[in-house]
Amino acid sequence: MEYDDERKMYLLLDISGVLIIGNEANHELIEYLVSSCPIERISLVTNLDITSGDVLTRRYGIPEFYDEIISAGETGYTKPNPKIFEEALRRLGAKPEDCIFVDDTVDNVEAARSLGMKGILYRNFVAFRAELETLIQ
Repeated sequence: MEYDDERKMYLLLDISGVLIIGNEANHELIEYLVSSCPIERISLVTNLDITSGDVLTRRYGIPEFYDEIISAGETGYTKPNPKIFEEALRRLGAKPEDCIFVDDTVDNVEAARSLGMKGILYRNFVAFRAELETLIQ
């Protein structure tokens, strides 16, 4: 698949283990997402019980660069239950094949893939960026 600027691509990210590692914001990843990520439609899919980015900004200094937070607290579903991903697709108006889901847990990535999304198992920033660039080419 060739990346097309006109095609709507969506990047769905986990919070714990991706945006926040340990008790620290993943600044290298956040800087990339804010300044040079080729996918502009970014949302968060999390098992945390949060509904707004205020806590991420106050506690971790993470700017609100994302469009949506789809959380277990508001959907009633936790990853890897496919229903949380289905809710994300519904809210974003996205097709699974236009989504790339990033998580640090294999089961969660596999659940997203089972619906037709692409998946990246987050290990570190360098590996993530290489995999993302491969997926959108």
